[in-house]
Amino acid sequence: MNKPIGIKGEILGYGLAILVSICLLCFIVIIHNTTGLDIMLLIAVAAALTALDSSKIELTKYKSAISWDPIFLFILIMVFGVIVFPWYLLMRYKIKRGLAQLEADGNSVTNSQSPGKAIGYIDSNLMEGEHVIYRAKLHWMVFAWPIIWFYSNSLVAYVKGPDSAKNLFFSLAVITAISALITYKTSEFGITNKRILIKFGFIRRRSLETLLTKVEGIQIEQGIFGRMLDYGTIIITGTGGTHSPFKKISLPLGFRKAAQEQIELAQKHGS
Repeated sequence: MNKPIGIKGEILGYGLAILVSICLLCFIVIIHNTTGLDIMLLIAVAAALTALDSSKIELTKYKSAISWDPIFLFILIMVFGVIVFPWYLLMRYKIKRGLAQLEADGNSVTNSQSPGKAIGYIDSNLMEGEHVIYRAKLHWMVFAWPIIWFYSNSLVAYVKGPDSAKNLFFSLAVITAISALITYKTSEFGITNKRILIKFGFIRRRSLETLLTKVEGIQIEQGIFGRMLDYGTIIITGTGGTHSPFKKISLPLGFRKAAQEQIELAQKHGS
């Protein structure tokens, strides 16, 4: 295994990454001045390519403050590109050289948390003898409206539309992106050996904690796009006919399958 690069190496590496980022920004400005393309559109292309690259190198498997899903990385580069992009370049270098540290294994089926990582809603509400079997998350489609508003802003800029329309679309993109990001990061969906636990949202928070033996059914609703992109609405029916819908869940069929398996086990143990 390669030796860690140390603090001085980190500082030097980040400095070089900043220089590379400045060169890239200069290149983007040159393209903008040459072709007339909107500079935010060019930055969005660079951010999208970076997000795709992060998926290729499996960034989320490594310990880092920027080990985000590709969609988060895209948004962060769009908003805080001067800081985030050099940081990403340094992390990419460490991954390629085998210097990056992997996250603790089992983040999807165990209760263990990486050192320094905040304990989530599900892990902080486990009962004695209870452990997490399956975790789900929101689909990236929660960012559909921010993406639509952003490209509307770019389109208006490209056709040289009024500044008022461009500012409106940009403001809507930022506001909806922040709202979607908060919802994405604060929502948790888990199945344990005893219960189904769900927390959705932060400001307008919804939560569900129901024993497996109290679940009468789990229904999945998927439209055309939902079937294509593998997301949908999960509707949990409890005793007494209560219905709890949760929209835009990633891999909803996997969630239902895991829940049904645990419900069957709970019924066998209870009989």
